[in-house]
Amino acid sequence: MSNTKKTSQPSIASFFTKKGQAPVISPKKEAIKSPITVKNEAPINSPSSDSEDKIIPTKRAQKRVLSFDESNSSTENAKESPVKAVKQIKITDTKTEVKEEVQTVVPKIEQPTTTNAALEQKSVADPQSYNPGKTNYDPVNDACWKIGENVPYSALSATLLLIEETSARLEIIRILSNFFRSVRSLSANDLVYSVYLCVNKVAPEYDGIELGIGETIIIKAIADSTGRTMDQVKADYKSKGDLGLVAETSRSTQRTMFKPKPLTVSHVYKKLKEIAQLTGNKSQQRKSDIIKSLLVSCQSHETRYLARSLIGKLRIGLAEQSMLVALAHACIRHDYSDLKETALKERLDAGTLAVKDAFCQCPSYDILVDVLVNKGGINYLRELCKATPGIPMKPMLAHPSKGIEEILKRCGQSEFACEYKYDGERAQVC
Repeated sequence: MSNTKKTSQPSIASFFTKKGQAPVISPKKEAIKSPITVKNEAPINSPSSDSEDKIIPTKRAQKRVLSFDESNSSTENAKESPVKAVKQIKITDTKTEVKEEVQTVVPKIEQPTTTNAALEQKSVADPQSYNPGKTNYDPVNDACWKIGENVPYSALSATLLLIEETSARLEIIRILSNFFRSVRSLSANDLVYSVYLCVNKVAPEYDGIELGIGETIIIKAIADSTGRTMDQVKADYKSKGDLGLVAETSRSTQRTMFKPKPLTVSHVYKKLKEIAQLTGNKSQQRKSDIIKSLLVSCQSHETRYLARSLIGKLRIGLAEQSMLVALAHACIRHDYSDLKETALKERLDAGTLAVKDAFCQCPSYDILVDVLVNKGGINYLRELCKATPGIPMKPMLAHPSKGIEEILKRCGQSEFACEYKYDGERAQVC
């Protein structure tokens, strides 16, 4: 038998060991993926396992989301733990969250508000002694109605009476402007009704709404409401030539058991517009009934101007252009009450021109007064009160000029065309 030499072959582990060290063979372990993953809004430096330091979240890492991966979690853990149905849990730091929300709040811009002191009404004038033509007129304390109340028709009739007794145009504008200032300050919604009654209209001209009441109906209504005969009323009308004066005289001699409810500007305007829109069977009778109800409620000078409004002739010498000037002055003085006299005069001139130009391009008191009261005032007339489809402008007054020099100055160096003006009718397609 031959002796065979045993050779020891080195193992694989010996190649990975250093000299003088015994080889360590560790069993293979599969890497188990943790079912919980931490997602931070900003990276967090995690310390070593031997360190005893605690993780302190920074400002950026205020929110952390714990998400559970159901695919990697074992079935045993799923049975034992009831957290399987929860997919995301947000952990927020309440203290820092509140601080952040407070910092991100947008600061509110303080809007200018009208103080109650500016509209404080210390006294109310007697309706019988109301005088809008007094010197140093106060639109709040010299008015004969309270803040928020409807404008009494007696205040308008007193204003019309003063205008009728005045011949100076500037004085007429001042009286009417004072009345409009009180309406604008105390009862802004009644301003458009007051304007329509001052020009003796119930609607814009392009609407074609007119009262259309004959003298016979008015004479009969006066006779029925005052207890006189039609012959007596006709005789007075023939001698005086004014149904307004006849109605006032007839009403003053009548005695009533109960004092009627005072008329308001809005009520009179709505009744007049209702009369203008009545058509069909027995419309004349219904118009007569409405007129009689208005005449019965009239007091003092109200009867005169109500009867004249029904006829369509106020006979007070108030032109429409003067009314527009008074309206512009009232709105300027209301909006810029703190200006000095020099600056106020410039504002009055510019505001008057703006109101006239706006009304020439858009001849509707409903739109004009709405812009002046509710939509920014005179500064927004050029944007909101302009040529509008369906509203015919006044061709001869779209841009009124006083002479050829003003036209040349307005046009400057630009070229323009002129034509002769011929008499005759004109048509406008809207």
